[in-house]
Amino acid sequence: MTSTFVISIFGIFLATKVLFTIGGQNSYFDNLAISYILWTTFLLVAAYLVLRLCCKAQTESRKTALLIHEIMQKKPSFMLGNDEFYNKMKCFTLQYLHWEQYFHFNGIGLFSLDYTFIFSAVSAATSYLIVLLQFDMATVIGNTEKKPEVKS
Repeated sequence: MTSTFVISIFGIFLATKVLFTIGGQNSYFDNLAISYILWTTFLLVAAYLVLRLCCKAQTESRKTALLIHEIMQKKPSFMLGNDEFYNKMKCFTLQYLHWEQYFHFNGIGLFSLDYTFIFSAVSAATSYLIVLLQFDMATVIGNTEKKPEVKS
C-alpha cells in the first residue's frame, strides 16, 4: 500500500510535469508519461481490490461470529454433554462480537485497511502534490525573473 501511494504521487507529478511542460514536443517523453499513468492506474486498481478483499473478509468474519452465536443459543445435541466446550465457545463468540478490532487488517499497525484508507490516501496525495507543484512553480518563477544588470 505504501509503495502504491508513493508511486501514484510520483506518477501523477511526473505525468503532469512532462505533459504540461514538454507535451507534444517529444514522443518518447509523451509515451513515458502515458505509460506511467497506466501503471499508476493499474496499481491503484490493485490496491482497491486488496482493500475490498480485506473489508469483505472482515464482514464475513463478523457474520461467522453471529452465526456461531445463533447456533449456540439453540444448544445443539453435540454440546449437551459438554458444558465446558459450550462455555468456552460462548465466551469466544461474545468476546468476538463485542471487540471491534478482533479481526482487522492493518499495515503494520500504521493504518487500517478498510475503505477509509482510500479517502485518507487521496487527501494525503493531494496535499503532497500541492506542495510538489508549489516548489516546482517557485523554481519556474525564479528562473524566469530577470536579474538586474550591473553596470561597471
